[in-house]
Amino acid sequence: MKLRDLAKPRILCHVNSGSIASFWHDNWTELGSLIDITGTLGPQVSGIPIESSVAEAVVAECDYYMWRNSVNDPPSGFSASKTWFSLNPTPPSVAWHKVVWFSQNIPKHSFIVWLVLKDRMLTRDD
Repeated sequence: MKLRDLAKPRILCHVNSGSIASFWHDNWTELGSLIDITGTLGPQVSGIPIESSVAEAVVAECDYYMWRNSVNDPPSGFSASKTWFSLNPTPPSVAWHKVVWFSQNIPKHSFIVWLVLKDRMLTRDD
């Protein structure tokens, strides 16, 4: 799956003037991208060119984009850390993590124990 496919449903365009928001490609309605709903015939049937902006919603303010950390979350401002955690969820902790990684540990010993527990210790067994 491409990164674009992960990000596209999470980006929302809040329309004010409509000057930069793409009518067909941007997610500015509750329905999502209009080209995804209507298909390639949408611009032909409606008479609205594919490169059109959302100029019908004219207000004196600029358009801006909002971000959803998941498809069901309400839109909010973009946060790099929240985006990272939503796209890369933390794996569940393992039962042995406190045995290996604790304060006052000897890093070399902890690393070797970690390799053993992950069954990644390189040996010369044939």
